[in-house]
Amino acid sequence: MMLSRRSVYLALLFSVFVRLNANAASDPEIDRLLKKLPPPEKLVQADERVIRVNDPALRDPLLKQLEAATNAKQAKRALALSRQLVARHPSSGAANYFAGYFAADQKRYAEASHAFRKALAVQPQFVIAHYYLGYVEWELRHYS
Repeated sequence: MMLSRRSVYLALLFSVFVRLNANAASDPEIDRLLKKLPPPEKLVQADERVIRVNDPALRDPLLKQLEAATNAKQAKRALALSRQLVARHPSSGAANYFAGYFAADQKRYAEASHAFRKALAVQPQFVIAHYYLGYVEWELRHYS
């Protein structure tokens, strides 16, 4: 296979640029400046749009039963378990979300709307609860 002279020059030029960039990264001045930066943990803020990790409902053993019922496609059992989860953790955004989700799955839209509203009262930035509340309200024909 014969390479043209032009492609050899381009490859050589490219390798020189890569080599220069590799040397620039080991510059002591850059290392000194990078050490002045705060650790990344201090720069990153918690994302309030997701479920809070310290939510007690997420550590409840009922959640495993709820997952098993969902995998076995036992919708009525999943709804009953989600109601039990809310009874155990009434101030949990996750528990109320699960109750709303499984109520909406059973087309119990009024119950689902109530559950999603409770989840949003506990955790206002819970994005997926906003989405499902909009869906449920649409199904109830509450367009406003």
